[in-house]
Amino acid sequence: GYGYNADNTVPVFILSLPPDGDDYQVRYENARNMRAKDRELRVLTGFSGRTQWELVTDCMCALSLPVKAMTITRNRKKVPAPNSKYAEFLSVMVAVMYGIEFELPYMVIVEDDTTWGENLSYRARLDELVRYAKYSEMKRGGKGVVANLANSGKGFFFTRKGMLDFVDRVYKVGMNSPIDAFIKESVAVP
Repeated sequence: GYGYNADNTVPVFILSLPPDGDDYQVRYENARNMRAKDRELRVLTGFSGRTQWELVTDCMCALSLPVKAMTITRNRKKVPAPNSKYAEFLSVMVAVMYGIEFELPYMVIVEDDTTWGENLSYRARLDELVRYAKYSEMKRGGKGVVANLANSGKGFFFTRKGMLDFVDRVYKVGMNSPIDAFIKESVAVP
């Protein structure tokens, strides 16, 4: 299933690009290899800023997402973010909305090039993260937990309340920076 499993494992979703996206074959193989090691992993197809820009903008409009000009740093200078950063943000947003819709208590979203070690070693780390999240939500008056899993590649952990807080924050602040920076600056729990 796609939800919280009977054995209490946290659902992990690999966010991959569509077949016409950049480096699709390499990304497909990465996702396939990850799934071969852990059959509980699920693949969600995200958006491509290069080949699906019209779809990306249509979705942002359909969801009434407040969108602001994003910048990234290149050679120590701020420059306009490429379309791929908007597509990546939207992909994570839609994945989180999926988690909310299906009432997942936790979810992890990782990119298709994330490396978490062999033999499901990351599952033990997720179990620790769930224990920390429960404790943190209790200590912080029920405020949700969103964690950036940057040490293993680009990935994010959300509690259910964290998913709701994330969506609420996006609608209050707008899509104003690349997703990893947005989560770190706006909703992540230290």
